[in-house]
Amino acid sequence: MAEQKQSNKPPFRQAFGPRSLDKAFWQPAMLIFAQVTGWIAAPIIIALFVGKYLDEKYQTEPWIFLGLTVLAFVISCVGIVRITIRYTKKIEKEIKEKKDQDDSRIVH
Repeated sequence: MAEQKQSNKPPFRQAFGPRSLDKAFWQPAMLIFAQVTGWIAAPIIIALFVGKYLDEKYQTEPWIFLGLTVLAFVISCVGIVRITIRYTKKIEKEIKEKKDQDDSRIVH
């Protein structure tokens, strides 16, 4: 009997090739989704609890809560804009690198 050559790669790597599962196409999208969700949810939840607590403590209901909610909204907007700018720069850099690689292949 002929011996089969054993590979160190898992079976799914052998079937689908080296690049197909290195970085799934959906991972960057899920990362962005998680970050944006965090920037929306965290400030609002914190404003909810801190605002209610401070309103009860100083008997200013609902003014501190509303003020903190507005502040949380502003913080969320700034965070989302920062994420958008960061990923836009990253995408532009990847496009430029790919274009440079393609140009270098044409020249050589």
